[in-house]
Amino acid sequence: MDWEQSWNKLVVTGGAGNASADHSEAFDLTNVDGQCDRIPLLPVQIYGAELGVMDDVPIICGVINDCYALKNGSWSLFTHLDQPRRYYGALVVDRFNGHEELWISGGESRPPYIYESTEVVTLEGVRQGPKLARPVLAHCMVEFKGQVFIIGGMSIGFPFNKETDEVYVYDDETDEFILHSRLNHPRLGLMCGVVKNAQGQEQIVVAGGSYKLNVIGSEVEFLSAGNSSWTIGSDLPVPLKGAASVQGDGTIFLVGGTSDSGNSAQIFEFDSQAERFVEHEISLTKARAEPAATLVPDNVVSCS
Repeated sequence: MDWEQSWNKLVVTGGAGNASADHSEAFDLTNVDGQCDRIPLLPVQIYGAELGVMDDVPIICGVINDCYALKNGSWSLFTHLDQPRRYYGALVVDRFNGHEELWISGGESRPPYIYESTEVVTLEGVRQGPKLARPVLAHCMVEFKGQVFIIGGMSIGFPFNKETDEVYVYDDETDEFILHSRLNHPRLGLMCGVVKNAQGQEQIVVAGGSYKLNVIGSEVEFLSAGNSSWTIGSDLPVPLKGAASVQGDGTIFLVGGTSDSGNSAQIFEFDSQAERFVEHEISLTKARAEPAATLVPDNVVSCS
C-alpha cells in the first residue's frame, strides 16, 4: 500500500448481526459529515473474513470458497479458494513474486475443521502457500520490519481446542513459521497492526480478543523491533473481540466487533501521541460482529 496516496476512505462489508452479512458501506474518515456512494450488496453473506487491496482492487474471500473483487462499483466473482474458510488471517504482501498478493492463513471450515494450510490469492488465481506451524483460527496476521507474524488465535488442544499465546514468524529461507515469542495474555478473535508510538517508532500492537472461550478482553500489548517480549499498554476503552483490524499510516482502526453489550458499530483509532485507542467520531450504520474492512484509494468509491 502506498501511503502517499493518503487513503482515507474506509470500506466495511459483511459481518454478523442486524442483517449485515451481505451489506457494505463506505466512509471518509476525514469528514464526519461526508456521504459516500452506496456500495451494492455482496452476492453472498460473509462474516469472519478479511478485505485486502491488490493493485487498487478490494478483494474478499471466505465462508464459502468464492473470492469477490469490488470493481466499477460492484462485486464480481473472480476466483475460488481451494478450501472454504472463515476466521482466517490475511495480509496483502509482495514478498513472493514482486507484486501484490493476498496471503490467507489458517481458519476453519464447516463442519469445524481448523486449517494449517495457507493460500495466496492473485488477480489471476490461487496457489498454495507455506504451511503454518500448527492449525489455527481467529488469529491475527501482520507484517513488521519485513517479517510476517501469526499472532494468537485458537489452536487444536486436548481435550479441548483453546486460545493460544503463541506468536510465529515466517522464515523466508526455510519457508516455515517458527516460534518467535508469547503474548502476556492468550487470546482469540484479537486485533493487531503496526502503529507508531509518541517517539515515532513503529511497533506491533495487539488488542482485545477473548479467552476462556467467552470472556471478552480489553488488554493491549506492544512488540518493538528486535524484542521478543511483549509490553502491556493502556486497555481498550471497552472490551472488544472480532473487530476488523484496518491498517493506516502509523495507526490502526478497529471496526465493529463484539463488546460486553453486544455487537458494535463503533470505530476505534490508535492515538500515537497518547499511545492508546480512542473512539472515532464516525460510527457504522449497522452493528457488525466479525466484519471485513480496509482503507481504499479514491478511485474505489466517491464521497462528498
